Amino acid sequence: MEKPKTKEGKHQIPSFQGLTEAELKRLYSLARISKLQADEVLIREGDTDQTFYIVLDGQLRVVKQFQDREETIATLGKDSWIGEIAFTRKIPRTASAIADKPSAVMVIDKATLDALEEKTQLFFFKRLNDLAFERIRSLELRQRDLAGKNKRLQENLVLGRIQSKVDYGRSETVQALLKKIPKLPVFASSLATRLLDEEVPA
Repeated sequence: MEKPKTKEGKHQIPSFQGLTEAELKRLYSLARISKLQADEVLIREGDTDQTFYIVLDGQLRVVKQFQDREETIATLGKDSWIGEIAFTRKIPRTASAIADKPSAVMVIDKATLDALEEKTQLFFFKRLNDLAFERIRSLELRQRDLAGKNKRLQENLVLGRIQSKVDYGRSETVQALLKKIPKLPVFASSLATRLLDEEVPA
């Protein structure tokens, strides 16, 4: 993949704004560019490597395992950063990343970052820390929301079982309401019985 010659170069990434042309050239000379085919896995949930990626071209989907199902939680396009949580927090990958279509990513591991100038390293660490915080907060809110929905579903199921077992005929409230309904006079009851008798001519 062609390296940028100027800040307006073909692969200039908006989030790299703040880096000088010399710093960009140094970055592109050290960082590996990886090309992905559609449906190729870039990151697998649970892995423990410390590498982060910047999408230069294409699109990735972020997939997370929620109990017994897998769910796409984000779609990342050009200029997106991914893998920052595992890199900055030194924890297993919190989600998988899969190419939606042919894509290209910049691969940055610890060795690459250590080889950059101190000013460039500080630029990346600040950006990574901010992104990791935002991503973790988003995942926490999503899991809290799902937990709340699951709790409400369980409560509704329990309530449904209880209500299906209730014998309303024995309810004191129902009995009290029935007592308040006026009774038909004797002649009206007799007439109703005769009308319901199939042998009575219409």
